[in-house]
Amino acid sequence: MNSFFNNKNINILYISLFFFFLSNKYFLLPESLHYGAADGYFYNIIAENFPGFPREEINFHYAQRFLIPYFIGFLSKIFSLSAFLMFRIVAVLLILYILVLFIEINKRLKIKPEIIFISSCILVLHPYLFRFYLATSTIIIDLFFILSFLGIIKSITDKNRINLYLFIFIGLISRQTSLAFLIAITFIFISKNNKFLKYKDLFFNIIYLQCH
Repeated sequence: MNSFFNNKNINILYISLFFFFLSNKYFLLPESLHYGAADGYFYNIIAENFPGFPREEINFHYAQRFLIPYFIGFLSKIFSLSAFLMFRIVAVLLILYILVLFIEINKRLKIKPEIIFISSCILVLHPYLFRFYLATSTIIIDLFFILSFLGIIKSITDKNRINLYLFIFIGLISRQTSLAFLIAITFIFISKNNKFLKYKDLFFNIIYLQCH
């Protein structure tokens, strides 16, 4: 599988990333709200008010996702940057990390190197996947959801329970639809071929489901 990392493939992937970042739109907050990221208004308010809480009323389905924008507000204070800029920096880091996870998962599944290379370039250059979240970075909660999905897959392939619960937690604080991950993990537990998950994992799974 190391043939994926030959100089030609790596250089083309780097060029694809460079083209992606260079050619993308980067909206300011008012523009991002206008072009479909209305949710980002509330997430930005949450981040800006760290370590306090917004006095403005926040819709409940945004408020229950407050941990991620609140953490971004924490980072913005640590690095003395605006909350909006910190959203964008985190968006870039998430995109790169998602790409790394995607490649690692494909390698573990023994996908052919040329298929990994082509699919990675498609992932980077796809007009709708990463570009929108980079342009309107305040709604990167969706990127955290994608990250949790890939992280759960990699944790299962690596048989790493600590990372599994970490990525489940990331999914739960990003989107409530991540409950589907817990249901899927329950099915893995009852599978005849399961040699990874134990009864305590099923117990924690049930607790998570009950709490939501």
